[in-house]
Amino acid sequence: MELHVVKRGMVATLRDNIEKNLERYAAGDFSSLLTPEFVIPVKGTFVDLKSLEQLDPRSGGDTDVTNAKIVFSSIQGLSRYLARDERLWVWFTHGPCLGYARNRWVTQGSTEKMISQIRTHFFATGERGFERNNAIACLWWWAKIASQYTDAPLDKVLEVLLHQTDVRASIIERPTITQPSFRSIMQVLIEQYDSDPERRFFKRKSNQGLYKKWLSEINRHAGIRMYEAFPDHANTELFRALAAEISQEWD
Repeated sequence: MELHVVKRGMVATLRDNIEKNLERYAAGDFSSLLTPEFVIPVKGTFVDLKSLEQLDPRSGGDTDVTNAKIVFSSIQGLSRYLARDERLWVWFTHGPCLGYARNRWVTQGSTEKMISQIRTHFFATGERGFERNNAIACLWWWAKIASQYTDAPLDKVLEVLLHQTDVRASIIERPTITQPSFRSIMQVLIEQYDSDPERRFFKRKSNQGLYKKWLSEINRHAGIRMYEAFPDHANTELFRALAAEISQEWD
């Protein structure tokens, strides 16, 4: 079927009435609200709802990889512009993916806690709302970003990118640095990941980690080097050298 977006008025109504609808979020559905009067199909798009039934609500890097691939492959014709539209992801979380979003993100507890979880993971505001918080949008965006790196299989890029939550956030939330050099960053991260079974480069120590120092150095060098002006192999060599220096310092 086609993708759908929820009309802005209904999105506002849902956001303003989270507490009133807690029973719907916990065990019910929104079929009586997401009627043709309030939901608009998007021509030229397609979503395989059957595939989305395979989404696994368990947490963990491996599960995130599988879920990101499911969402990304299930949707066709989605532009980056539409992928930044909260109305689309509200349709997913309140419609076809309600069960997954509920089981993954809504923890039974105080009313305040449940409202906070729903507001964060069923809606989408700001950059983090799409790439980190919304239950379905983040999965699509992780795979979309990973697909920019074409020299390695999508499975491998997602495996490394989603291995550690803080690594993922550090990369995705530094777009001015990571977008021009994403291929090179992922190349070196994959090398570090595959060369050390203990994944020492990815571990944190006293709220720090080799990867954090490494990304800081990449950011520092950006002050004197426009990464988009250099070929991938040149950036890769620099990032590989920085990783080696930092690793030696921490030994």
